[in-house]
Amino acid sequence: MRKTFLVFLIVLSLSLVLTGCFENCNNGSGDIIKSGEAIESGDKSESGEIIAIVNPIKDLSEYFTDNICLGIASITFDNEEATANKYCNDYEHITKLRFDNKTEYVDKFLIIPKDDTVSFDLCSVKITDEGTVEPEFELDKDIKEPIVFTCDDFESTMPQYGLRLKCNGFEDLITLSFSGYDGSLNLYGHESEVVDLTIYN
Repeated sequence: MRKTFLVFLIVLSLSLVLTGCFENCNNGSGDIIKSGEAIESGDKSESGEIIAIVNPIKDLSEYFTDNICLGIASITFDNEEATANKYCNDYEHITKLRFDNKTEYVDKFLIIPKDDTVSFDLCSVKITDEGTVEPEFELDKDIKEPIVFTCDDFESTMPQYGLRLKCNGFEDLITLSFSGYDGSLNLYGHESEVVDLTIYN
């Protein structure tokens, strides 16, 4: 009887160990978390169910076609609610970075990387004597999450800030400025990597 019970305990222990290994292998950290995917946390509710943390950004895969890996929306007082409703599951909990004096003359941008293979550095930019735009100093680096960036609007058509896009070895400096022609977000020369998500009224 003892031998039978001992064999039963050994078989039970082995099956529990193998089941745990299998689950750990299938929940590895190599998965890419794309915009709109739900992420499960290790926390559990009182009933024992795993609590799902919903990505604050909706599924935007329709915008990230070909080589496009970043979305930028200019946010204004008039379009902020529409922007939040169109692109976000939880706008209030998106990281907010402010580099402004809290005046009414500010620019605000919602910046959304396609997935965790994409990162960007926020920086101030300067125009050189040769007329080219270069990064001046970093405000934040290696950002991989959606953010709302607010900055002073000294001269909206002259770039004051920008971001250095990084994806799979590719790098590109994109200024945060507006067209002097129609006031739209100026992404000239970067259209193959960045999509304008601005809601224009």
